[in-house]
Amino acid sequence: MSRPRESMWHNRCSRVILLFLLLVAAGCTTSAPGVGQVTGTVRYKDELLKSDDMVTWTVVFVTEDRTKCTGLVGRSGQYSVDNVPAGPVRIAVIGAPRVPSGLTSPGEPPPRLDEAHQSLLKRLERFEKADKSGLTYNVVEGKRSHDIELKP
Repeated sequence: MSRPRESMWHNRCSRVILLFLLLVAAGCTTSAPGVGQVTGTVRYKDELLKSDDMVTWTVVFVTEDRTKCTGLVGRSGQYSVDNVPAGPVRIAVIGAPRVPSGLTSPGEPPPRLDEAHQSLLKRLERFEKADKSGLTYNVVEGKRSHDIELKP
């Protein structure tokens, strides 16, 4: 006789869990009021800035209240920053070695950046701080595209 009760309990739990998952999924979209999703590319000297095996690039949007929203630049040169509060933002573009020192296997030397990557990271250091990069954008609700041009 405990089987029907157990089955009913499992059925209710399944429905509650499903409802919870649906509500969570609905809350994870960029259609929330006052929130935007920004996608685009990053260029330096008319070349797409792309993450690769040596360096990962990140775009950071900083709101007026100092909230930081980030998105990685992919191997294609595309970035996407989700759930950005609508309004003016300052932008940083940060490059970092793909495998930070200290995270390699014991006895394995950390990868060394070649001169081209080292030089590019050095030239683009001024874009690492949003308040000094000179890069700005006005985020609006919904999905928008914004390409970022890093001027030499």
